[in-house]
Amino acid sequence: MNSEIDYGLALVFGALFGLSELITRYKDEPGEALQTLPSALYILINASVSCAALFIAKIFGWTFGVTGEADSDKVRIVQLLVSAFSSMALLRSSLFTVRIGNQDVGIGFSAVVQSLLRTTDYAVDRKRAMSRDTIVKIMERVSFEKAAAVLPAYCLGLMQNLSPADQQTFARDIDAISKLKADNTTKSRLLGLAVINVMGTKVLICAVESLGDKIAVPPPR
Repeated sequence: MNSEIDYGLALVFGALFGLSELITRYKDEPGEALQTLPSALYILINASVSCAALFIAKIFGWTFGVTGEADSDKVRIVQLLVSAFSSMALLRSSLFTVRIGNQDVGIGFSAVVQSLLRTTDYAVDRKRAMSRDTIVKIMERVSFEKAAAVLPAYCLGLMQNLSPADQQTFARDIDAISKLKADNTTKSRLLGLAVINVMGTKVLICAVESLGDKIAVPPPR
């Protein structure tokens, strides 16, 4: 019975590690990102490796310096924690690095993980593209010149825990859009996408509705 509980907890810990990485990777709509097959496979791999590491620790009787019988609570807890965290490190490690062209490519478990994450990126992008395009159409009635001055600042004000790195990336995106030689509608929609990428769709909709006429395209004379 104890072993069944241990393996169940190992699966949970491994799945949580994979889940947390995907959530931080897809910040705008993590719920939809997790509904893809590559995401589910990524979580399953993390859970399976954690469980496999625990199995090896039990087979070889590794106690990791903890004194006591092999089935004591202390040993079980240490085996579980070490297996869970070591599996997370193992999946992100490289056995050696090969120079291909101008890039250093890691050979090992990390290469498999990165390949799966890239597949997840493509699947999430395809899933989100249609809905993002529909949502960002609210920017068609927004004047880019007006919005560029107040909308980013207002959205940043709505957010409480946006990291400095995300803020700097957001500022660079806005600056790049401002320098584009494009019509107002295109630049406004790109501005909306920049907000969605960092803060999500709900923040964009709330900000546009709150600012209203302050950022609206002037009515035709």
